[in-house]
Amino acid sequence: MRFSLFSTIPRITVEDDTLVARTSIPGWLLTLTLLHREVRFAPDRKRVTVDRTLCWFFRKQTQVRFSQIQSISYTYEDWNMSTSLGYSGHTRDCFSVGLNLSGNRHLHLFRFLGAGNFIDNSRFPDWMGWSEHRFDITGIQGEASKAFVEVLETMLKVPIVSMS
Repeated sequence: MRFSLFSTIPRITVEDDTLVARTSIPGWLLTLTLLHREVRFAPDRKRVTVDRTLCWFFRKQTQVRFSQIQSISYTYEDWNMSTSLGYSGHTRDCFSVGLNLSGNRHLHLFRFLGAGNFIDNSRFPDWMGWSEHRFDITGIQGEASKAFVEVLETMLKVPIVSMS
């Protein structure tokens, strides 16, 4: 079962033909309102604008022309130490989305975080974790990040590069 309650993903909207992605309210609250990011993709101006705010008043704005974007980076990491070390448990999914720019530069956009699937990496038989498999509750971070990346691929007309 998948629920958005178990994910921290950016709010993505369309305003005046501009795709806008903002830090989610739970993500903003988890950082004690110290960090906020807003990314605007304006197809009519062929420009991406990233506004970052740190500690309420330290602001930085980055603008990138579509022609400077070489590819979209899309990565996955498991942030649960036990499952990444080979033990059983629920993964903590982190999907990162960014832009690879000309001149070997990288512009990080957002992370999509949430509860992942149960993984049984133990030496015990799979049937011992049947309750974990049967009642597995996960977030929507995988689907949301994939949809966001596919929209960017269509808009920017650049390939998606899976980085590890």
